[in-house]
Amino acid sequence: MRKPTQATPDSSTSYRPTDPGNRRARVVAEIVLRVSEDGITLAGSLDMGGLMVRSTRGWRRIEQGWTLTTGPVFFRDHEDLLGHELAEYLGNLPLPLALADALQQSSGGDDEEVDEG
Repeated sequence: MRKPTQATPDSSTSYRPTDPGNRRARVVAEIVLRVSEDGITLAGSLDMGGLMVRSTRGWRRIEQGWTLTTGPVFFRDHEDLLGHELAEYLGNLPLPLALADALQQSSGGDDEEVDEG
């Protein structure tokens, strides 16, 4: 009888146990931060061996700064889904506003002068 094999962790696929006798499923937390010149998205997901829960917050640039457009005001509001530790970690991550501002600045055009001093 052939022994079932397990998938290996890899950047393009998620890990799932393939042995039906393996009752201890692997739990994986994933954090995704996407920054663009006019938006920031922070997502946290928890894969509990096939059961996936996810919480996402999104901010948009407005004239006076940034405003929350999607998701819970606080990740702790989704603590029952994500677990205390992941919700607390996501809630404590600072927004990368300086990075978003740098992306908004012009990357240099033909009309800019270069100082060769």
